[in-house]
Amino acid sequence: MAIVLNEIYEVEITGMNHDGNGVTRIEGEVVFVKGALTGEVLKIRINKKYKSVYWAEILQILKTCKERVNAVCDVYNSCGGCKLQHLSYEGQLKFKRELVFNALNRIAKANIDSEMVRPVKGMRKPYNYRNKAILFAGEEAGKVVLRFKEEASNKLAPESCSFLFPEKVNLFLKKLEQLFSKHEVAVEDALLGVMVRYSSYMDKIQLVIIAKNQFVRDTDLLISDLKNTCSNIAGIGLAMHKDNKAADMFSIYRGVEIVFGSKYLEEKIGEKVYRLSPASFFQVNTEQTKILYDCVKEFAALNSEDIVLDAYCGTGTIGIYAADKAAKLIGIDVVEEAIKDAKYNAVANELVADYYKGKVEDILPKLLKEGLMPTVVILDPPRKGCDKKMLKALKQLAPNNILYVSCDPSTLARDIKILFEYGYKLIKIQPVDMFPQTTHVECIIMMTNSGSKGK
Repeated sequence: MAIVLNEIYEVEITGMNHDGNGVTRIEGEVVFVKGALTGEVLKIRINKKYKSVYWAEILQILKTCKERVNAVCDVYNSCGGCKLQHLSYEGQLKFKRELVFNALNRIAKANIDSEMVRPVKGMRKPYNYRNKAILFAGEEAGKVVLRFKEEASNKLAPESCSFLFPEKVNLFLKKLEQLFSKHEVAVEDALLGVMVRYSSYMDKIQLVIIAKNQFVRDTDLLISDLKNTCSNIAGIGLAMHKDNKAADMFSIYRGVEIVFGSKYLEEKIGEKVYRLSPASFFQVNTEQTKILYDCVKEFAALNSEDIVLDAYCGTGTIGIYAADKAAKLIGIDVVEEAIKDAKYNAVANELVADYYKGKVEDILPKLLKEGLMPTVVILDPPRKGCDKKMLKALKQLAPNNILYVSCDPSTLARDIKILFEYGYKLIKIQPVDMFPQTTHVECIIMMTNSGSKGK
C-alpha cells in the first residue's frame, strides 16, 4: 500500500541522516522527519515527496528521546542557522561521532569498529563561538536589518541571531543596523549585506560592506560615523563588483576596497599570530581551532628531517602551527590574497616556507618534476573534498603520512577510499566540534603508506 500525501501515520524514528532529520520507514519507503530524534515515537503528517524520499512534520510526540531539550532560540525552527538545538550537547557529540563512523564504513568501506573513532572534542560553552558572520540586508518597519535567511527560503529570518556570535559582535551588528538606518541606506537593489570578522586576540572587528549599487547618499559621512561610533573597528572595506549583474554576497572574494583602517586583522592560535585579509579563509571557531591544530600537530609528530606539503593551505595557519619543527614547509592555495597572507604569516612566525598560488592539482605535478619529495602531506580542502587529479599526484609523491582535515565526512570518506587504493591505511581518527548546534563536524584522520593496497 502506497504512502498517501497529507495522511497521518504513527512511526518510530530509527536514526538520523547527515542533515539531522529523523529517519523512519513506512511501507518500505524512506521518510525524513524534521526535528525528530532517534528512538522517538511520533504522529506525523506526510508533506511531500522529493525524488525517492518522503518528508513529514511532527504532529505529536508519543515517546520522547531522553536527549531532547528545548531550543534556546525563538526562531530556531525557521532560521536554519542551527539544526540541533533540540538535541542535548552530549547527544550532538554522539550524533557527530556516528556521522564520521557511518561515512567511513558505508562510503570508504573502511571496515573499522566504532572504538577507532575517538570521542568528539566538544566545547565548554557551545554557543556564541563564531568569529565570522556573513549577513543579508533587509528592511523592517522602515529600518535596516542584518540577518540570516530562512532555511529553504529567500526571506530574512524573523529575528537577529543571538546565539552564534560573541556578544561583542552582536552589539556591533545592532549599532551597524542603527547607523545604516540613520543614514537611510538603500537596501533594495543596493546594499546586499555585510561580512564581519572578530579577533579575540586584538579585540577588533573587520567589516566589509557588500553592495551592487550606490547604497548611501554620502559614503564618507557613513564611514566617519561608523569609526566614531564603533571604536573597535580595525578596518572597513567595500565590496562592489564592477559588473552589477554579477554582484552578489560573494563579491567579497572578487576584491575589497579598504576605505578606513587596515585591510588586515590578526588572530592568535597558541603562540602563533596570523594576519587575515577579508577574502582569506580562517576557521570560524577560534577556541576550537587550537584544539584542532593541536591534534594535527600530535598526529604528525614532525621532526627536523620532515618535509611538509600543506595542500589547500589558505593563510598558512595549519602548516605554520604544526610544522614549526620541520625541515621545510611548502604550501599551495588557489586564492591569491590567502597566499600573500601565508607568506607574511610564515615570516612573522619566523618560519621558512615556500608558497605557490594555483590549484593543487596543477601545481603538484610541476613540483614533482622539480624533485619534491615530502614526507608528510596535510590536506585541508574545501567542503567538496580533493580533486581526483590531486589525489593521483599524491600517489606519485608517496609521502609516509597523510593528515586529512575535513569538514564533510562524506567527501572525506570518498577521498579515503581512493587513498586506500593507493596503498594507505587508516591509523587515527579524531572528530572535533567546530560548529555546535549544527550538523557539521570537523575530522582529522591520519593515514600511513603501507606500500600495498588495502586498509
